[in-house]
Amino acid sequence: MKTDNRKKLTICFVALLAVTVLMTLSVLLPYGSAEKEYRESLLDNADYVIDKDLNLTAGDMVDISMVTYARVYSSASSKIFGNAGIGIIYVIFVAAIGGFSLLCVLFALLKKPIPIIIFDILSFAAFMIQRWDYVDRRVIPSSKYDWGIGYYLFIVAAILAFALSIVMIIIKKKIKNEKTD
Repeated sequence: MKTDNRKKLTICFVALLAVTVLMTLSVLLPYGSAEKEYRESLLDNADYVIDKDLNLTAGDMVDISMVTYARVYSSASSKIFGNAGIGIIYVIFVAAIGGFSLLCVLFALLKKPIPIIIFDILSFAAFMIQRWDYVDRRVIPSSKYDWGIGYYLFIVAAILAFALSIVMIIIKKKIKNEKTD
């Protein structure tokens, strides 16, 4: 029985590490993807420079990551919102999502499920607040953009990280009880 629980712990550890890495990587994957007609238009003009300061072309705008959205909002917030400081909020949210996700990876490596749960909840909360803002302002979904793979991957990975952390707690408790028997 001791060997079974050790194997289960190893499998849980590997799965937990994988999903926390996916959470972190999702910040770099497409958060928004251009809809069909708009995608075609962007691709037809792929070399057109949209923002010289950010070195963004129309081709770069086909699939936009959270990091790219934060860069755009940070750079152009005075044009978009009429206030340069508002862009910093988007940088902070993306940094929080990425940072808390990275802390989940660290604690997965250390096999510490309780801190993973805490940072998973914090990253998911920041993610959902950002999502609410994008939906409220009709950035995504819109006539031009829908959610990208990074959006869906983050949600699935965050839920799995939470569930696997609970499983890890249970397995660790069983192993601890075996030692006392």
